[in-house]
Amino acid sequence: MKKLQFFSMAALLLVGAIACTKDPVPSPLSSVIVQDGNKTVSAAIDHTAKTVKFDKFAELDDFAAVKVSIAVAKGASLVSPAADAVVDFTKQPVKIVGVNDQTYSMTAKTPDPFKSITVAGKPAVVDGINITLPYDKETMAITKLKLDIVLRKGAAVVNPEGAVFDFSVKTTQGLTISYLNKDYIYQVR
Repeated sequence: MKKLQFFSMAALLLVGAIACTKDPVPSPLSSVIVQDGNKTVSAAIDHTAKTVKFDKFAELDDFAAVKVSIAVAKGASLVSPAADAVVDFTKQPVKIVGVNDQTYSMTAKTPDPFKSITVAGKPAVVDGINITLPYDKETMAITKLKLDIVLRKGAAVVNPEGAVFDFSVKTTQGLTISYLNKDYIYQVR
């Protein structure tokens, strides 16, 4: 009986010692948001993988200066960047550092370099790297088909010059757009 009391007392002391130890520093991030035009976009935070991920932004054009608001959990604090910061997403991942060097990698999917593509006022269908044009043989010249492209800030058409295509030779042609220091090649049909 005395051995049982000794083990019970030892177990109580051990539980008490564990309960009195300092609580671990909580995960520092509770939310990370960006204003994208009229819409607020929240990042998906994975505390286990230490990642902060944004999907594609619809309205943001300047990836070099994105205003980010970071809210921290109770008892946590940020080392860098500041809670309201302007970050450069052209150099991903962006690091978020909390107390005790808890570091998260923040990324955002690069949006398409164009906002819209039309031909003779009719919208093209964009599916990944494929662009399907609305062709009307009665009103459109197949040898000089011009795409009207509205690009994001910093994007430019590289090839073909003026985004004019001659589909009399090939039914699928490439459209190269330079954006965020990278060339994107689309297949136009």
